Amino acid sequence: TWIHGKQDQAHAMAGLGAEAGEVSAAFQKYYRGDYGEEELLKRLKCEIGGLMYYTAMLCNLYDLELSAILISNRDTLIDRQNRGVLQGDGDER
Repeated sequence: TWIHGKQDQAHAMAGLGAEAGEVSAAFQKYYRGDYGEEELLKRLKCEIGGLMYYTAMLCNLYDLELSAILISNRDTLIDRQNRGVLQGDGDER
């Protein structure tokens, strides 16, 4: 469904940011009391789908393997958990 153009990477990054904002807005509206948990889950399903779409498009544009990225991230988090450094900040903990 991707419409290719000379600004593909910028389009994908802008879309990723927009979808991340929509995920955040769903939580904001839920916590503000605009709707209940059922509506939150409905909106999250939709918006996380958009987030994943743009993530996948970035991977395609840069020839990155999404599954390898997810496995690497999982392994990093397990390692941090095992070393007791999940909390805090910085990539190199």
